[in-house]
Amino acid sequence: MVDGVVVGSVAVSKTGARAGKGRRYSDLEYAILRELNLVKDSVPVATTVHEIQITSDVPIEKHDVPVDYIVTPKRVIETKTTHPKPKGIMWNKITHKMLNKMPILTKL
Repeated sequence: MVDGVVVGSVAVSKTGARAGKGRRYSDLEYAILRELNLVKDSVPVATTVHEIQITSDVPIEKHDVPVDYIVTPKRVIETKTTHPKPKGIMWNKITHKMLNKMPILTKL
């Protein structure tokens, strides 16, 4: 069982919404852990960013992993996010390229 997850972010809001680099790998890795029952909703998700990466609003989709904590060089913010965490892999979002790059997807 995993006790905590750290994800990368390009931008994040104080409500816990985050944007990655756009390739969905952090979200997919989290989804794989959920599929394997290694992560539950209660497991905290954190990100590390610079203060300038905190924005007022970040669009969020069902497959996006929200964060519970934002860590900057100056502070730790508990987001108390109300955004739901993905329950597992959203297979309709998986491409053949992703299957080729992440063999575990084929096994799942």
